[in-house]
Amino acid sequence: MTAVAFDRLRRPPAELLQTLAGLCGHYGKPYTFPSQQKLLELLTERYRVTISRRTLNRWLYRLEHLGLINRQRRHVRERSGRHRGRLILRSTLYFLTGFGRRILRKTVDNLSKFLRDIAVPHSAQHVYPVRLFTPKTLTAGRQNAPPAGRNGNAPPLQERDL
Repeated sequence: MTAVAFDRLRRPPAELLQTLAGLCGHYGKPYTFPSQQKLLELLTERYRVTISRRTLNRWLYRLEHLGLINRQRRHVRERSGRHRGRLILRSTLYFLTGFGRRILRKTVDNLSKFLRDIAVPHSAQHVYPVRLFTPKTLTAGRQNAPPAGRNGNAPPLQERDL
């Protein structure tokens, strides 16, 4: 095992903590309840981190053990049917703790300080004028413009119209 891989196993997985915080923020709740499959998809999509389900569970345990998140297993008993009394497992609730939020805030603050300190090349500091287009100005120069909509405005532009 390389030193990078070993370090990856030992350090707290920031990507997973940021993913859980993003899901909480997206829905405006202090908790979230994604499936493990959804967490794996989001980690791969947003951070290009491909891990196994077992590694995800290790990371979740580590975040909980460090006090960054709390987990609450959800399950109910089946009330009727052939398997009456059997447990039905639901997705787990994940809560960010106050300590977890402070860690994320410090990470964001450090990143914003870092980005402020980066020197921006002079050529990138120019602000180019933005041309404002309205449906009226776009359709005025076109030949065979489509007729106006019900309220007198031009209909929405199609990709083929541009």
